[in-house]
Amino acid sequence: MTKSIVFFVLTLGLTACGGWTKKKCQRTDFSSVGYSRGSKGKIGQSDQINSACLKKGVTINVSSYQDGYNNGLETYCSDNKARRDGSDGYEAINICKNNPSYMRAYDKGLKTYCTVDKGIKDGYALSEKKTVCLSIKAYLTGHKNGVKTFCSFEKGQEDGFLGSKMNSKCISQSGYKDGHKSGLLNFCKPENGRRLGEKGEERPKRCSKSEFRASYDKGRTLFLTKKVNDLSSKLEVENRNYQNLRDELQDAQFSYQELSQRSPTPRTDERKRTLSEDIRKLKKDRNNQRETVTELESELSDLKAELKDL
Repeated sequence: MTKSIVFFVLTLGLTACGGWTKKKCQRTDFSSVGYSRGSKGKIGQSDQINSACLKKGVTINVSSYQDGYNNGLETYCSDNKARRDGSDGYEAINICKNNPSYMRAYDKGLKTYCTVDKGIKDGYALSEKKTVCLSIKAYLTGHKNGVKTFCSFEKGQEDGFLGSKMNSKCISQSGYKDGHKSGLLNFCKPENGRRLGEKGEERPKRCSKSEFRASYDKGRTLFLTKKVNDLSSKLEVENRNYQNLRDELQDAQFSYQELSQRSPTPRTDERKRTLSEDIRKLKKDRNNQRETVTELESELSDLKAELKDL
């Protein structure tokens, strides 16, 4: 901790105990002050208070303050609170950890939270072990069984049949691994490869047999052929839209040039302003349409190249 941070912390402590006049230092029941802080679970500040009063020429009864504080802390760190903290799954309160009675009651409460059933539930959900329960053997046993139940042969088979990767939290479970291998064999059948290809899905790298790849490529060919045809039709429409915009722009530019050659009148000036705005908008629309056409042409080119390679 740097000197500046230490100074800040000390200053903060003294500020919290500020307002100690000489009369207040002489008349205060420091046993009650200590008890009040302890019963609220706050840290003791006898040194800070004593320092503040010494500046006023008064020495306080630190022993009386500390006795009151300890009694207050005993009340705060009650068995009822300890059991409640434990049974709710909270960490033990630091300020109470040196209290043997609190810790005994806390451990009893914690055992009602960190049960076998709780462990099974967390394990089955593949949740990380609760930190507060790491010392409770029943919970750890339950968690292990919960993970094992979830990561079953059947679950592995299901994931494998769907083509999913092995769940990283189940890799250590032999039943799951065997099930995944079994499911993957069914997933990597040629007929499934064709189905995946026709749907346009990526070919699973886990299915490496040549029969699967050949079947997948046939399905992929059908998918790409349909997509090329659909895209070609769309490109034809977009090209017509581009041509129409280009023709409209040329007509507007021609009309503007004609008006520019005439003698200016309020009517021709107004018409020229309107045409100028139309030309700006048509240029923008034409350029955007050209980009659309270019993107479609590029996509179509890529699809045709892939189709040719199959």
